[in-house]
Amino acid sequence: MTIIDYKKMTGEIREIIAIRETGFMVDESLYEEGKEAYINLHHSTKTKEVEDKLLVDLKVSFACKNEKDYMPFMESTTSTIFLIPGLADFITPEKKILLGPATMLQMVMHEISHARAIICRSAAGTSFQQIVLPLFNIAEVTKSFFPYAAKEIDDYIKEGGNIILF
Repeated sequence: MTIIDYKKMTGEIREIIAIRETGFMVDESLYEEGKEAYINLHHSTKTKEVEDKLLVDLKVSFACKNEKDYMPFMESTTSTIFLIPGLADFITPEKKILLGPATMLQMVMHEISHARAIICRSAAGTSFQQIVLPLFNIAEVTKSFFPYAAKEIDDYIKEGGNIILF
């Protein structure tokens, strides 16, 4: 196990290189009028340390609460490529990404913002064109994406780090 001093982890996002939709699916027949719908966020990362690139995929699934199978009526995957100078310095031997709480929170805010815009564009013309992503507590979402950094994110917020609903 690697011991990390998060106070020294100060990776910064230099640039957002690309934003693209890598998947979109809608099946209006799976939506059940009057049933409560819920949203599932799935986050994955890939790194190209040599190029200082961090590729982040955010899949957003909308489904009705169903006692049988999980069948989303709408799903969108957004890919964002971040340029982070010295990225290799922020990756542990276990492949954990440790950019520091402020940068991790900022990255998740960008991911959700990009997903929100792409879903809006892609859902246009469907019966779900009015659907929007709700506000999220970015700290809670970030901790769910990076559970190994939860304590450091909490400490950052307790020490006066900015956090917003986004």
